[in-house]
Amino acid sequence: MKPIVLLLCILFIACSRSKQDDRITKISITENKEIGEKAFVYKFIPLETNNDCLFGGIGTLQIVDDKIYIIDSKDEKLLVFDISGKFITQVGKRGSGPGEYVSPCSFHVDTVKRVLTIGDNNGLKLLHYNLDTYKYLFSQKTPFFSECAWLPDGNIAWIFPLGYKNATNKETYYIKITDSNLKEINLLYASFYSPEYLAICGRDFYTLNDMCYVNMAFSPIIYKVESDKLTPIYKIDLGSQKFASLDWLQQNAAEDYTSALIASDYITTHNVKETNDWISVCYYMKRGIPFISFYNKKNATSYKFTVSEFINVTGLTGMGLIKGTYDNCFIIPLFADALKRHNSKIKELQPIIEKIKEDDNIVLCLFSIK
Repeated sequence: MKPIVLLLCILFIACSRSKQDDRITKISITENKEIGEKAFVYKFIPLETNNDCLFGGIGTLQIVDDKIYIIDSKDEKLLVFDISGKFITQVGKRGSGPGEYVSPCSFHVDTVKRVLTIGDNNGLKLLHYNLDTYKYLFSQKTPFFSECAWLPDGNIAWIFPLGYKNATNKETYYIKITDSNLKEINLLYASFYSPEYLAICGRDFYTLNDMCYVNMAFSPIIYKVESDKLTPIYKIDLGSQKFASLDWLQQNAAEDYTSALIASDYITTHNVKETNDWISVCYYMKRGIPFISFYNKKNATSYKFTVSEFINVTGLTGMGLIKGTYDNCFIIPLFADALKRHNSKIKELQPIIEKIKEDDNIVLCLFSIK
């Protein structure tokens, strides 16, 4: 009986893996296809500039209920604008006192409870503010984390490249799930590679239709995150541009991930954003060359560009990489100094360029592909 039981177990595991593989959609972006500038539809939002709302770069961005929330990645603060770009307020400030943060990295807007929560990964705390008045309410001490994201059931997902130890089996996991009181519920995503610092070009977590997804900088697999499980959804295939294998990473990039990948012919880092119709993969190759690519989920059409090629096609002068999504559009920042130096061929952008100054805040570009 024992050999039969063993055989049945092997068959069960094989079938389980096969079913899991069947659930993964291969996102194949393997060739450059022609696309014209008329294939893009744009909306531009110039963000107001004054002494209270100057910022150096976008760390995290969300548009919720016609308000634009931005974590400034340089000066480390959270700013709020209305949907036209008019500045509303700064939420909290840097410091170590009540309502103050050291390094805001993530935030959550709860429109039902009317609470805005900021995750401070250096201060190791969550700070809660009234969403209507933006006044500080209270804070919570957190585990170590690099980012956090809120799940549809109200629980919170935390991610940390060095991992979280399981007290029972001593294994390490990238993701910890807690309830809203920060009590541990689960550990997910077994750690197979734990560099102290990663090259990144965006956030590990992203959301679509209130669901949470995770893409690690060194992995082509995109997972849906739930409180009790991770489900593999997509596998990214960029053709001749490859992700490094686990063996290569462990042997060559364990101590200095960034330097090893930049010097190699592998993808250095990537970031995924998703709308209802499209998936975008922004990534860097050898010597820090940035690429931007798109995959249509309905007909599997794909496009791949270097950023300079994408600028030539679209006319989006002075663009950064994709920072978020809203209303089935991707969001890209356009830098004012570059817009003033290099005129754009986009008609809708001309009146904005005429008014802005080189030291103004960025212009947000919301675009979709026909």
